[in-house]
Amino acid sequence: MILRQTSPPDHLPLKKVLIVDDDDEFARKVESVIEAHGFIAGRARNGAVALSAIQVERPDVILLDTVMPVMDGPQFLSALHEIPEARDIPVIVLSVRSDDTTVSAAWRGGATLYLPKPVSWRELIAALRRVTALEPAPHAGTARPAQAAPV
Repeated sequence: MILRQTSPPDHLPLKKVLIVDDDDEFARKVESVIEAHGFIAGRARNGAVALSAIQVERPDVILLDTVMPVMDGPQFLSALHEIPEARDIPVIVLSVRSDDTTVSAAWRGGATLYLPKPVSWRELIAALRRVTALEPAPHAGTARPAQAAPV
């Protein structure tokens, strides 16, 4: 994983985001969008590569796909929670699958948030800011997407 640093807006501290997705086009787009909002981005093509990358440089948050070769999202979540110094890293799952089985597996695996693809860029940036404490969580009663859990 190589994290590229961009110039963030003056009011935002740099936060590292690891994008774990085997869809290179989607991962590049996410990388571009989040870097434009002041985050530092790195990419990994599957869970196994991501676990190795985390040992070298700890991200502040992980964006995780569920379906990937070698090690998929649920397997990655299970392995991540076996690493004491990494188990508290927030994980936002981004997936085209939104069936109950997939969503439940993400929650059981310790996902912080679940956002269905195609993802709204505004919603993704708000979620990243929330889980990295750059923005407060919505007030009680504020409408949330159906798949989003409280952070």
